[in-house]
Amino acid sequence: MATLRGRRPSSPGDQVLYDYHIHTLQSRPRPHLTFTDEPPNEQSVGGQRHDNDREDYRKMKILPTIDEILAVDSPIYMPKKDLRWAHPLPTGPGRHLDSLFRQLRCDSFESIRDICYTAAQLVFLNVNPTGQPHPIDRTQNRHETVAGNRFFLYRDVNVEELLAHEHKAMLVRTSYHCPSFMRGHKLYHSSRFQEGMLVALLQLNHMTNELSVFFLGVSLSQSTFSMDSSNGGGQRAAVQLAFLPTTTRQEILQLSRHALGLCAESQLALVEFPKVLFAGFYNCLKRLQEMKETDFAFRTYIAPEMQQEEAFLAMQQNHLNGRPPIVDCPPPVHARAPGFKYDLSTVLSPTSRVRSMSVDELARPSSIDILQRETTLDEGQAIAFRDSLLREFAFTQGPPGCGKTFLGVQLAKALLQSRPTPKPILLVCLTNHALDSFLEDLRDAGVTGLVRIGGGSKEEWTNSINLKSLKRKTRLSKEDGFTMSTNITRKKETFADLDIMCKAVSSKLHTRNLPWQYVEDILFEKYPEHHAQLSTNAPSVHAKAFTFEYWSGGGDLESIRDLHVELATRLNEVSLERSKTPSGNVDDILMDISYFAKKQSHAAGENSLWSLPISDRQRLLRQWDSEVDRERFAAKLTALYFEFQDTDCAIKALNSEREISILEGHNVIGMTTTACATRWEQLLCIGIETTLCEEAAEVMEAHTLCSLLPTTKHAILIGDPLQLRPETNEQMLTLETRVGMEYRLDESLLERLMLPRDPSASAVPVSQLNIQRRMHPEIANITRITYPYLRDHESTLDRLPTHGLVHRMFWWDHRIPEMDADDLKSHVNLYEVEMVAGLVNYLLRGGAYDQGDIAILTPYCGQLSKLHERLSATCDIWLSEKDRELLLDESLVALGAEGRGTKDEVPMSDMLRMATVDNFQGEEARVIILSTVRSGGSAGFLKTINRINVACSRARDGFYTIGLKCGHACPSLHGEVCPPSELCPTCASGSPPNKAMLYLPDCGHLVDIDELDWLNLRSVYELAPDGSVRSINSAIMPADLQAPKCRCGVPCAKTRRYMNVAKLVDFQNTLDRLVAKMGRKMHKYATAIDVVGRKLDETFDPLVGDIRPNPLATKTNTGLILRRYREILDVQKDIVKHRQEVIDCIQSQIAKAHDAFPNIARSYDLKFHSHFDALEYRVIGIRIQDTVRMANHLLGLQDPSFGVQRQGMKMLEYVHKESLARVDHCQNALNNDRVKTSPMIDAEIRLHQVQFSLFAKATKSKLSALGTTVEGAVSATDDTAIKGKLDEVMEICEHYPDTHKLLMDTTAEFIQAIDRADVMEDTICIPKVKSRGVREIEKLWAQHEVGSLKVCAKSHVYSTKTFPQGCPECGRKVMTDRELYQKSSKHLFEDRFLTAMRARGGSAQPLPPAEPEKKLTNEEKFLEAMKKIGKK
Repeated sequence: MATLRGRRPSSPGDQVLYDYHIHTLQSRPRPHLTFTDEPPNEQSVGGQRHDNDREDYRKMKILPTIDEILAVDSPIYMPKKDLRWAHPLPTGPGRHLDSLFRQLRCDSFESIRDICYTAAQLVFLNVNPTGQPHPIDRTQNRHETVAGNRFFLYRDVNVEELLAHEHKAMLVRTSYHCPSFMRGHKLYHSSRFQEGMLVALLQLNHMTNELSVFFLGVSLSQSTFSMDSSNGGGQRAAVQLAFLPTTTRQEILQLSRHALGLCAESQLALVEFPKVLFAGFYNCLKRLQEMKETDFAFRTYIAPEMQQEEAFLAMQQNHLNGRPPIVDCPPPVHARAPGFKYDLSTVLSPTSRVRSMSVDELARPSSIDILQRETTLDEGQAIAFRDSLLREFAFTQGPPGCGKTFLGVQLAKALLQSRPTPKPILLVCLTNHALDSFLEDLRDAGVTGLVRIGGGSKEEWTNSINLKSLKRKTRLSKEDGFTMSTNITRKKETFADLDIMCKAVSSKLHTRNLPWQYVEDILFEKYPEHHAQLSTNAPSVHAKAFTFEYWSGGGDLESIRDLHVELATRLNEVSLERSKTPSGNVDDILMDISYFAKKQSHAAGENSLWSLPISDRQRLLRQWDSEVDRERFAAKLTALYFEFQDTDCAIKALNSEREISILEGHNVIGMTTTACATRWEQLLCIGIETTLCEEAAEVMEAHTLCSLLPTTKHAILIGDPLQLRPETNEQMLTLETRVGMEYRLDESLLERLMLPRDPSASAVPVSQLNIQRRMHPEIANITRITYPYLRDHESTLDRLPTHGLVHRMFWWDHRIPEMDADDLKSHVNLYEVEMVAGLVNYLLRGGAYDQGDIAILTPYCGQLSKLHERLSATCDIWLSEKDRELLLDESLVALGAEGRGTKDEVPMSDMLRMATVDNFQGEEARVIILSTVRSGGSAGFLKTINRINVACSRARDGFYTIGLKCGHACPSLHGEVCPPSELCPTCASGSPPNKAMLYLPDCGHLVDIDELDWLNLRSVYELAPDGSVRSINSAIMPADLQAPKCRCGVPCAKTRRYMNVAKLVDFQNTLDRLVAKMGRKMHKYATAIDVVGRKLDETFDPLVGDIRPNPLATKTNTGLILRRYREILDVQKDIVKHRQEVIDCIQSQIAKAHDAFPNIARSYDLKFHSHFDALEYRVIGIRIQDTVRMANHLLGLQDPSFGVQRQGMKMLEYVHKESLARVDHCQNALNNDRVKTSPMIDAEIRLHQVQFSLFAKATKSKLSALGTTVEGAVSATDDTAIKGKLDEVMEICEHYPDTHKLLMDTTAEFIQAIDRADVMEDTICIPKVKSRGVREIEKLWAQHEVGSLKVCAKSHVYSTKTFPQGCPECGRKVMTDRELYQKSSKHLFEDRFLTAMRARGGSAQPLPPAEPEKKLTNEEKFLEAMKKIGKK
């Protein structure tokens, strides 16, 4: 196997000294992540570890390079956090920024490196992550690395085209082989390719064996329908990808070359990274790279400058003291100014004599009494309020329910009134939900001048204060407005050029038509006389190609003036303002184009290109195409992309200045931590001096630094480090692992300075809130384990007891272990799901609680998905955004699913809240139900005290935990229900039981497994003396079966070990219900076929009216036709899928049951597979009939370029090919002898086969007349063979006249069609298969009544109540007229013969007179039959 290595940069700007090891793609498993203390040193003997291993972190590329991805054997340099450890940079801000950047970058991109390497192994080496050979499997694209990182891999990737975009400049549209579960509309419910998510294109150049990687962002996902026009065959889908700010010129050039077909030697694969949002990490990392050492405030606290020797001395001193020293934190600079006082008028009572306080006054102990007496602050809040005003860098710890947000609102009010300058206060929160909540509290408290930055709000009221809305109400200055107008005009022009060139490339590759922009340079440089004739004087770039396109399609000068619609379409295809060109302007432009073309043609004389026939024109086009320099074209596209970006940057700069002026005029600027990194420069220009950060313990330190601008003089951080920490991806960087203790990426700035783990560090002073107002004291006792100083507010004593339950707090114990979720790296416990659902329904039925009063928590998203699935049918479910995204990424919940109502229909306060523990911090509910999931002594996620603290502090009135307390190994067999703790043998005896036991939840007994097996299995299985199963008892009779039960007599059907026995007992009822279900589905699809067939008939005339027969309308016409058949194709696919995945599965399982227990499960002949075959042929026949009708219409139109005629020819070729294939499919179905036992299905499938044969015969004749020869089986279109098949159908129909009358009519019409000579000329005359009689039977199948199941002599199953006249499959067979004649002819003239014999013997007697009621004789019957045949 060739060695695959990373591609080296080729542009001069990317050249570096390649003194590092050359890395290659290996087939062995990727090694686990390792760190090293050795910093990068480009001048050392060993050199760099890879091309992105830089000593200066500011020179590192944010996204990993291909060489970095391949460097799996090289450890990552990761500086340790403590100051006592060595670092190439001196201790201080520079070292701190370096460490934060490297840790955050590793956390963000190590999974991406891992995934890209594994994906390359799968695609290019065909080995799995463990190094074993891995055959290509296109049915599954979900994979997992050895490290546990999940990703989605798409093969057979092609760059289809480049698309111009009004905001992103240019997109790359790529196609890929789409797995079956993502095809069609299912893609939009798969949560794949969500906008903004990061993806990677992996490229292998087979000529050089070089690997490359291109990182892009998802712009738009497109289903398999989007590839129908590109021969996608329903198996290929597409996605539009956007370039990133990190994308280089070389990368854009390379992808442009792909679009131009210049990379035929390269293979592409597409990798999707779940939950990786590019903007979520890029902005912060970019800000850290650009941040100078003086670009964040409070550096003496955050990153003190200290020599390593000083750090060791401090460590020793702290060790002797037993705790770190508390640093002095003075008041803010402005508060220390002479005469300054904090204006507390908005916080204190209106009757208070104190309206303001100086720093000295606040420092007095009496200030606490004043604040408690004159405000609504409690003791802990008053102390924290005072301390926050007295410290320039103030920290407050707020235990659960202690009013952290309320304290923040009061501080904001006081700070606004006391500002020395009218600069706004910066309010920072981690999530959009927390930010909306804080801003709402500020609004309700009377604070005005609020502005919110970012579009993540779910609250409608924030629209009025959103920066985007406010910007619309302001205008630029005259000078800036002129500059903006100039830049917008430049942007429009560049975009128009880029758009037309992208469309030219797409047109060239997909339609094989040569576009004007593709050859314009060649014509201008080499053939100026041709360029003059084919160019136009139109001002619009979209009109410049109009003349050339019309000429190349075979158009003539005389009719160019009539192309108003085509020119208007082109002019309105792309417009940045979405404004259409007025009709009058189109006429003027068209007149100018026509006049100019005629003038140039006249000047050319005999050399006029317009006089050339279509064949000569095509020869010229081929010549020009061969002379085009595609490399030059790719470079031109790249240049236009960067020209667009430059103009867009200028526009953004002007908009930024306008936004700064808006923000300066407000009091409070609210934004998330991510937005702070994005808009850091704007905030710096404003000169933010006061920052307030809520839930600071959940914010990564790197993000917090982005909010502490160098202009900040006063910062207040409120949070609780004993609750949830910041979220990270790499466990090796977290406090939860031994290795991670050295790096502590999940340690927030609040926690690091409040509870320093660095033995040489000092702590900052912290205030603690100590009075909780949320939980009843009984529930709060759990929280006091973590916060011994926590006190209860008197209002908590009034919490109502839980309605309908004796205990306010309860651990609901059970003995059923969890199970691993197959589709998620998580755990689920289905028993707990049912327990939770039962408790929720009980509480709601009591009437004391609304859905919004209850919240369900669980540590695991796997359990969350099962809870959502179980309760969404009866409750309106609310999921947090993070939980919803997690379940969507794992494909465990449908997009937009919100139970019976969506968030827009039902207020959140009226919905049952459901969340993982990690995503419920800051929330509360009257009743909390916690599902712990885990058992067997494994705590899992709940081993972290922070997570336990959050879970146990959310309830106000009642807290109920469902879990397994005992922890002993379950004595039951694996997968069975475990006994309750009081029945645990280990708890009772102190040692595990020495034999297998089984707990029966129905009766509560714990019984010896051998005893239960002898009682319940001996009739179904042959048991050995020791109780083991020898074999199945196939001879068992229904009378021998009995429901499984305990020795006490109570049934135990819920026990998994005896579930098969229970299923055998209930087999007939199960079969009855399955038949009813299949009958309803069959009728549903049959109705859908009728509906879509009528729709095609009704929309035919309007559609053909929209077809325009001219060279410039080919694309539009094709799009109209393709869209026409989408719905009917969906119906066909659904029918096939249901037959394969449901019908066949059910019938297969019944067959297996019959093989094992033939006396219980008989050999049933269910005909639903054949019914669905007939449905499939029915829908195909309708589609083909409409396609033929459309093709004949197109062939009759007049198009000088023959574009619509070619489309009609292609449609006829498709019909011929499809019809022949369906003839064979029908024959395969008819070869099954069981089909003959259902005359109706047999006749309908035979008629569809004849119909397909006639389609094939007619289209072959039509195509032959048009000069096209098609291949196909002669027997399929032979008249004799077809008539023979029709005779067979006629014989079936004559035997069953009651139900086959319309099928008999169809048969007669088919016979007439064959006899008519014009069927070869006019393909519209193929009759339809009349299936109305069949539909009546299908309707009755949908009404199957359970409880009256019967099996006919031919093993058909049906309901006697639904079909009282007998089996619908067998039908009522009668004798045909011919059979009646054959039977009666042997008795012909019998009466006359006997009379003659009597006369000859002298014993003839006169015949008695005929009686009125006398029956017909055999002769009379015969004559009547002959009359009927004669009539026929």
